[in-house]
Amino acid sequence: GSSGKMVARGGVGLFYENVQGNDVYNIGPNPPFSSTPQIFNSTAGGYTDHASLDNPSGGTATASPGNLQSLEATYPQQYSVQWNFGGEYQFTEKTIFSLTYVGNSSFHQSMNRNINQPLPSATAYPLLNGARPYLGWANINEYENRATANYNSLQASLRMSEWHGLFLAANYTYSHCLDYVDNDLGGVPNAYNLHTEYGHCGFDIRHMMVVNYVYTLPFFSHANGMARAALGGWLVSGVTTFYSGLPYTISQSGDIAHCGCGGYRANLIGKPNTGPRTQAEWFDVAAFSPDTPGSFGDSARNNVRGQGINNYDFSVFKNFTGIPLPKSQEGGTLQVRIESYNLWNHTQFNGFSTNISNSNFGQATSTRLPRQIQLGMKLTF
Repeated sequence: GSSGKMVARGGVGLFYENVQGNDVYNIGPNPPFSSTPQIFNSTAGGYTDHASLDNPSGGTATASPGNLQSLEATYPQQYSVQWNFGGEYQFTEKTIFSLTYVGNSSFHQSMNRNINQPLPSATAYPLLNGARPYLGWANINEYENRATANYNSLQASLRMSEWHGLFLAANYTYSHCLDYVDNDLGGVPNAYNLHTEYGHCGFDIRHMMVVNYVYTLPFFSHANGMARAALGGWLVSGVTTFYSGLPYTISQSGDIAHCGCGGYRANLIGKPNTGPRTQAEWFDVAAFSPDTPGSFGDSARNNVRGQGINNYDFSVFKNFTGIPLPKSQEGGTLQVRIESYNLWNHTQFNGFSTNISNSNFGQATSTRLPRQIQLGMKLTF
């Protein structure tokens, strides 16, 4: 601006990523170099297209089909477009506020899909491998660069330097991340309906605020003698953190679609995030129902929110300077610190039972660390 107190910035970038070596190296164990048969039923009965493990020499000898790892015929190069636009404004000589919009979109991201997956069936196939599109093989896991992802955020910060002994920085981010898979070469349960995989990223934190500060206490700053040496010059510092909860996917055990698959999600029939928010039931378990045979479940990925972070780390410390030391004109400095982590001892759950097949479904199963207090001293010379 004309007053010299405002600055605007912006930028756009296009970034490409080379194809990883693992994409190709993982194909090395394919037949004829090695063979990995897959047995879906290890006991007699059930699927009859495999010899059972409890009676390997019984019955008619059969060859279990092996698995393949493949690359899709077209394997485009991965890339992302990233952009930001914002500005800073200097309210006073020591106070600066900034506001920035940051976003990106990624294309041709890696994923893993079983292209030899049998179609879902309400009843079990008598010969599972006989129902596959490519007969003679079990799973054909294909690496494909077809997933997309996007991230958008509004990022604000306030910085204050040495205002009456206070140094302060506060940062807040509102953001949203969407993708198909979270991990490199992540797999999808239903190879025939990729649209159902698009949802919140597993690391999507919608609100995030962090405040850190250092403040020199003004008490006894003008005292003399022992009062000033012992009681003056103390500092307090801390980091205060507020995060909204991470998302979780509600899953279900078993092969409900009878296709030799995994990674099933439950059916959504209500609003799970209106739950009681207690250790015994963090989200509304009645918002989900088991899958019906022949289906994968219709709930989205990462549609339940866990507990966020409400944490205060706080410390009090002082430097005692000029401590007499042999053969030292300057003397030493003794720093005394009292530090507390999770000062108010808030219980903060970070693990939840998210499988509808479990008896403790919906319960919080673990917590972050409780309050910890430590005393430390450091002598420098």
